[in-house]
Amino acid sequence: MPYEWKKNAEGNQRAERVPAGTHDLTIVKLVFGSKDGGPFIAGDGSPKIMVIFGDNQDREVSQMYTLSEKAAWKLAQLADAIGINLERMTADGVTPEKFAEPPFAEVQLMGRTVRAEVKYETKDNGKENIDVTPLRRRPGQGVPQRADDIPI
Repeated sequence: MPYEWKKNAEGNQRAERVPAGTHDLTIVKLVFGSKDGGPFIAGDGSPKIMVIFGDNQDREVSQMYTLSEKAAWKLAQLADAIGINLERMTADGVTPEKFAEPPFAEVQLMGRTVRAEVKYETKDNGKENIDVTPLRRRPGQGVPQRADDIPI
């Protein structure tokens, strides 16, 4: 049986990464699981998603979000920064785990823009920690892109 060159190359190309600093970013991709097909799971068993942000130079940076009541503060910051109606999500009973459902997460997050600070830090064990922190909108800046059609 011949080696599947094309199949094995798909999805393995890496984009240049967004450098550290403050950038205007767009959510360009959501990843719900690893290449082996299993979902991303946190140490406590909660689901996780990877959000990939891109800049206007086709560079990318990713951030993992744990979808639990305890850890969802980071996702809540992102949701607020991209203009999702947090009060409505609360009233509708939307839990962080709902973002593990691709159709829901894609409608809420894909294509949204955010101004964020990107940081890279190498830990003592040699692993790199990436942090994408959404920045608060400036007074008078208004709600980000596509505000009137944000589903929630």
